[in-house]
Amino acid sequence: MFLLKKIIGFVLMPMSVLLVLFFFGIITLWSTKKQRAAKIILTLTCLLLVFLSYGFLSYWPLEKLESLYPPLDVKMTRLNDITWVVVLAGDRQETVVRLAEGIRIYRSLRGARLLVSGGKVYPTAPEPASEEMANMAGELGVNPADIVQENVSRDTKDEAKIIKSMLGEKQFILVTSAYHMPRSMALFTAQGMRPTPAPTGFLIKGGDHLSPAWFFPSAERIHDAELVVHEYLGLLSARIMKQL
Repeated sequence: MFLLKKIIGFVLMPMSVLLVLFFFGIITLWSTKKQRAAKIILTLTCLLLVFLSYGFLSYWPLEKLESLYPPLDVKMTRLNDITWVVVLAGDRQETVVRLAEGIRIYRSLRGARLLVSGGKVYPTAPEPASEEMANMAGELGVNPADIVQENVSRDTKDEAKIIKSMLGEKQFILVTSAYHMPRSMALFTAQGMRPTPAPTGFLIKGGDHLSPAWFFPSAERIHDAELVVHEYLGLLSARIMKQL
């Protein structure tokens, strides 16, 4: 089921859809009887690529995901003696950003412990993501005795279930990327847990739409669209599988 979910997710990613449409258009173009259909398919593919590369199809959905939970202000938020800081792994760049935020919060709390979460998504991975995070945290000055690893999960649903078994009813601060926080909060609260959200790595920033960069296409905006599709597919899958 896990592998099937991953395959379906990859197939529905914007770049996969674009490539399918592009190749289908090329094949149709070689048919002398379907020139009009080929022109329509290739034109639509080109327009879709333009919309994606300029962020027309991703900006507002991504902003909606990221605006649900504001950044955590440790000094202004009543944390009620919370001592656990949970950091979820993502891709390599996201993991570094999430871990940095987790360590910042950890250092601001008295007697805090840092739980880094993430196993091997695929068996060929050299090591669990949590191990890399724990090593990095240690190098950044976190006391190894304060670091706890969750190293068997493969997705956010697994993380919620396993961390529930580790922390029980204890309150904790949940650190993950801002776009990923709504799905994470939904899955963790569905387990009866009470996480305090601490989103980080915001991709949409105020005033971005006024930047000169918006006049030019960008691969980053295509990546943003893939993040949006991934998150909404994840929420849909969780509802279908009655995980929420």
